[in-house]
Amino acid sequence: MRFDPGSFRDPAGRVFYHEGRVYRSITTGSRPLLPPSDIAGFWPATVVEHPTEMAQAVTQPTLPLVSYPYEWSFEMLRDAALQTLNLQLRLLERGLSLKDATGFNITFVGSEATLFDCYSIESFPNGGLWPAFGQFCRAFLNPLLIWSHQSIDPRPWLQTGLGELTHETTLKLLGRLSLLKKGVFKNVYLPFMLESMVSKSKSRSAQSVQTLQVPIEQTQKIITKTRDLVSQLNNPRGSGVWTHYTDTCTYKDSDTQTKEKFVLNALTKLAPRRVIDVGCNTGRYSLLAATVAKQVFSCDLDAACIDSLYIRCKRDSALAQKVFPLVVDLTRPAPALGWRLAERKDAFQRLRSDAFLSLALIHHLRISGGIPVSEILEALNMIAPAGVLEWVSPEDPMVKELNAFRRLDLHDLEWNSFRQLVEQRFQLVEQTDVNQGLRKLLFLVPKEIH
Repeated sequence: MRFDPGSFRDPAGRVFYHEGRVYRSITTGSRPLLPPSDIAGFWPATVVEHPTEMAQAVTQPTLPLVSYPYEWSFEMLRDAALQTLNLQLRLLERGLSLKDATGFNITFVGSEATLFDCYSIESFPNGGLWPAFGQFCRAFLNPLLIWSHQSIDPRPWLQTGLGELTHETTLKLLGRLSLLKKGVFKNVYLPFMLESMVSKSKSRSAQSVQTLQVPIEQTQKIITKTRDLVSQLNNPRGSGVWTHYTDTCTYKDSDTQTKEKFVLNALTKLAPRRVIDVGCNTGRYSLLAATVAKQVFSCDLDAACIDSLYIRCKRDSALAQKVFPLVVDLTRPAPALGWRLAERKDAFQRLRSDAFLSLALIHHLRISGGIPVSEILEALNMIAPAGVLEWVSPEDPMVKELNAFRRLDLHDLEWNSFRQLVEQRFQLVEQTDVNQGLRKLLFLVPKEIH
């Protein structure tokens, strides 16, 4: 039995692993109120006999991937917010409630926002405000407002602020003129002023706010209006820097066909269960990988690209179960965070796969990121033992454009040097030229496989 080091904060029950299954302990008096079976949006949970002692525990299927709010695009964060509000409304109808509303209780199973913390449900009193509404605003509404109104990506604040953005910080980022924009005055400024008044008053005043009694219909109305506000927020990044890359790159149609055939052939031979598409852009090859693999982790630093792929997958039920879009900058992947660096696992640990796709990426990392080819190959090998890698010559027009003002020495991108570095870490089993030989596709497997 192995406890998850990140589950210590909830005294009701810790997460542990036993014989390949995930459990959560039930301490004295902490038997959870499991979600009603007819309410969608919850990761299933069942009370069973404890696997190692004479007691009970809760078991849940293993999540394919746990992602965090600072790895979501605008549309993903919006859908996670809407899922939280919709679940709260459905629970209120049953006399239940979410006792917390943090983004860390939500993850994406494919392209579906799913609440997996089965201990986050409690009974709801006959009258009263939703206790977790303030946390919902800090975790979801505030980040969405600054993203929508100011085109400021809130993910860095979510990463450093335990998944929340305070009202005070939100107001500073929005600016005074934003008070006139929909939702800001009522949902950010007034709560901030109320918090300030309560903090300066006696504890009795704070207690009176916390125990304020209102009809449940009023609580439902507040949540419904908040849901409408979230739904109506404009996505400010409908078109990012790289969303039209596949339309403007130097490939001919014949090159694209060659590339697709090579990738599909390599993945078919590898037969991977999990594929990570690093630098997926809008997901053309992620969708191709989804025809072979059970799970595809599609990563790109451009949130608009991830939005494009995410929206497409949501519309296709088969893709929605297989493709996991994420905003990941390979030069700054999410690190291990929290107490003893164990509460939040680093991106590489969570994204480990059976095969990788690294297509039209390595020259960006080499030039824009300043990462030597040897380091890039080491990172790819950490993530997956095999895959498809695209080499791009220093003479390629895109490379020349990227390097025009940097004038870097790209000797490790020269083919002979590049191939030598590759063969130090992988076995090259197949290659093909595209773009008149200025690019090569390499099918790589672990060195010990012959």
